[in-house]
Amino acid sequence: MLNSLPDWFTNILTATIASLATYFSTRKKENVDIQGGELSNTQEAVKIWRELAQDMSDKVKELSDKIDILTAEVHSLKSENSTLKSKLNLIDENNQVKPKRVRANKAV
Repeated sequence: MLNSLPDWFTNILTATIASLATYFSTRKKENVDIQGGELSNTQEAVKIWRELAQDMSDKVKELSDKIDILTAEVHSLKSENSTLKSKLNLIDENNQVKPKRVRANKAV
């Protein structure tokens, strides 16, 4: 049957079949490569997000510790302030420790 066809037609038919076979085989390979690349990109993105989450978690822990320290200091200062206020009130009540202001006599 191929002997009855012209040579140019046989060449075109052979080239077309070879091109189609190459196209389909490389298309499958490219799809696999694309999917592999997408998987690699996704893994990299997940890795980056995990690192960011860990950094943020560490920072939250650090700030939480600082808040606890500052809260304790605020309570201590409030207690000290309350003690000092009560001492000032005792001085005011006794009037013995509190120095009185003396007005200077001014000649007019």
